[in-house]
Amino acid sequence: MQLAMAGFIGAAILLILAAQFRPALWRAIERLPENARITSVGLQWPDRLPATLVETDTMAILALGDQRSSGSPLSDFEIALRDHDLQIKSFLGYRTFPYLAGYTMDLSRSAVEPLYGAWEAPIFLAIVFGSMAGLMLTWHLLGTMYGLVVKLLAWAYAKPLTFLRAYKVGVGALAPGAILMFAGLFAYGLGQLDLPRLAILWAFHIILGWLYLALAIPKISTADIQNPFNQPAPEPMPKPGKSPFASSSAESIEVEEEPSKNPFEAKKKPSAIDG
Repeated sequence: MQLAMAGFIGAAILLILAAQFRPALWRAIERLPENARITSVGLQWPDRLPATLVETDTMAILALGDQRSSGSPLSDFEIALRDHDLQIKSFLGYRTFPYLAGYTMDLSRSAVEPLYGAWEAPIFLAIVFGSMAGLMLTWHLLGTMYGLVVKLLAWAYAKPLTFLRAYKVGVGALAPGAILMFAGLFAYGLGQLDLPRLAILWAFHIILGWLYLALAIPKISTADIQNPFNQPAPEPMPKPGKSPFASSSAESIEVEEEPSKNPFEAKKKPSAIDG
């Protein structure tokens, strides 16, 4: 089940990359001017700054130079090329990444377009499979943590559980939230959901997992679990009684003697004493 859900979410992430980010990236590459580069001095841009390379609901790529971006981004993600650093902004805040000292990057279209075209598919696949592996690891860690909680609560309900069963209950409680998150990512890939609402959905899917976990505890059946400290007392040994092969009658059974088959045994004759 975990591998199947990871596959579905990986497919939703691939939809987001292909439908939302890929068109914006190619549009920005097509608008890159010649002789644009990043050197140890900073950003060198031949055209007038600031310049907007692309701006969609999902992504905006700007060349700002020494200019400042607007206070709140109009897109879910805003990437700004500034004089001495790269700034990534969203509704959660922003992060800056200084350019590497002594490193030169050619940003002209003739250099970026073939390079990105060659690495686009491997990068997308790495993101998808890396996300799937991260989800599997996260579910395993959360299942272990939830399993400890389930085992503790089951003990409070006087329902002893093995840790393996508690782990399975904890992992199963993650399934409803994973399905909800898959629906949210799929809607975001189709452009029907924005990033703030997707973040709210992400928070709710965690609460949903704890809710299902709390509802599952009273429903756990422990009929097939034997407590080694609560074994039933052994049955007493049966008292010795009459043999089942013994006759029910009080009279003994007379056994009729068969005549001897020995031909040399003489037949006993009556003696004179016997009269």
